Amino acid sequence: RRFDTMRRMLWVPGMLVFLLVSTPWMVAMQWRYPGFFDYYIVHQHFQRFLEANFNNQRPFWFFVPVLLVLTLPWSLRLWRLRSRQYWLQPEHSAI
Repeated sequence: RRFDTMRRMLWVPGMLVFLLVSTPWMVAMQWRYPGFFDYYIVHQHFQRFLEANFNNQRPFWFFVPVLLVLTLPWSLRLWRLRSRQYWLQPEHSAI
C-alpha cells in the first residue's frame, strides 16, 4: 500500500523533465566555469555535511528546531501524530 505512494513520487516523466531542464544548465556552467561540478556537487552537497568546518560546530539538537521551522506548516501535524488516539483510528493504522 505504501509502495504505491513511493512509486508515484518517483514519476519517470517528471524525472526526465528535470533532467532535460537541469542538464544543459549544468553542462553550460561546467563549460563556462571549469571546476563548477566539483564545487557545486562535490563540495556543496557532500563535503559540507561531512566536514566539521562549515557551520557544523553547533550541538546536535540545534537542527531540531531549525528543521521544525523549515518544514512549517507540515511540522505542526507532528503534535497530532504523537497521540495514541490518532493511531487507533483505522485510516491512520500503520498496518
